[in-house]
Amino acid sequence: MSVTDNFSTQTVNLMIGKSWNNIKEEDIKRLVDDAVPESHTLDYKEELPNESAKSELDFLCDVASFANASGGELIFGIKEKREEGRPTAIPEAFVQLRMRGTLDETKRRLESLIRSGITPTIAVKISHFDNLPAGPVIVVRVPASWAAPHMVTRYGKDFLKPQFYQRHNGGNHPMDIGEIRAAFTVSESRFVRVRQFRTERLDIIQADEALVDGPQPRRAIHLLPINLFDPNTSLDISRLENRTWGQSPAFIGNPRWRSSYFNFEGYLIQDFAPKNESKPFAYVQIFHAGAIESIKIVSDYQHIGNDFEVNTIRQVKDLAKILVDLEVSPPILIMLSLLRLKNAHLMLPPNTQYSGPQNDLNRELLPLPECILEDWDTPIENVLRPAFNALYQSAGMPRSFNHDKDGNWNGQEIAFH
Repeated sequence: MSVTDNFSTQTVNLMIGKSWNNIKEEDIKRLVDDAVPESHTLDYKEELPNESAKSELDFLCDVASFANASGGELIFGIKEKREEGRPTAIPEAFVQLRMRGTLDETKRRLESLIRSGITPTIAVKISHFDNLPAGPVIVVRVPASWAAPHMVTRYGKDFLKPQFYQRHNGGNHPMDIGEIRAAFTVSESRFVRVRQFRTERLDIIQADEALVDGPQPRRAIHLLPINLFDPNTSLDISRLENRTWGQSPAFIGNPRWRSSYFNFEGYLIQDFAPKNESKPFAYVQIFHAGAIESIKIVSDYQHIGNDFEVNTIRQVKDLAKILVDLEVSPPILIMLSLLRLKNAHLMLPPNTQYSGPQNDLNRELLPLPECILEDWDTPIENVLRPAFNALYQSAGMPRSFNHDKDGNWNGQEIAFH
């Protein structure tokens, strides 16, 4: 179940302005009708790459340039206006695409070019839209990459060596040594700073400086965008003012016993027990930079129950919807941690062969491995598999048995609200 299931008009910071599964023909048509110009995240193409080396290399440079910058979309089948023979970056009309083979064969060819011509690999999405004035249009969505910079490795007489490219408003340009070095440094420093943010927050939680108090086991969830500290990224937290939180996996308490308000860090939602309004049993802190922290007591007893995975998946999906509302773009690091486990153990299904004293978790803090959500359409339950495996291994088992050997969820059906 992906984050964007049942979404109608959620935005993801790309020019088309919708999650991949929700793009319609009218969205493509609106780009031409409204004369939306090209930008650092949008490029119109009148023709598909042909089989010449130069045409294929131009396509690969476009894809790599987007991945090395903020991501973006290539739209094939739209002609630009020209002035004095020069393109203006303003869309003029739809044009018929010339293809060798079927649409599916064309998409597979583009995917093959990207796989064989760019390293590290880029997980692009390619789709076509049929009901447009001149026939099908093909859209290639390139994500902002956490593995940047990406190198174009295919070359010919016009491209004498592998090269890195970067996107700017006027097109692409080869990166010089300084830009390449800076790109590697930025890529590495993003992970370092995001991980440091989690560490600092866990220190605060362990020191009882967070809102939730008491001896019970609790779960911390951190959703941290890779570009968390990007100075060019700013979020309008004020749009949360009129958001209805309601009954949801992230907020299991009765809305009657809930408070939500803006604070110095951003926006805070707290759930209280009816008989204890002094300390919440769960809260969600949304930070100005786009990070989300959720702390929740997961048991009144010293055990982690069999429903832990299902409840965690539901809550992560619910929290991810907040980021979609705020127009935060993936990739997102999802980090799960368990606290106050000194005398806790993991409850197992009945008759399991692994039951025993090794099921005791017996530690104050269990920070599970980070998981990367590369796009909003990836099922959350599959993304979280490494964290769940680590939890079960901490309790004496080889892995979580709610995923099959291919990493797909095979546990109970998860009903999302």
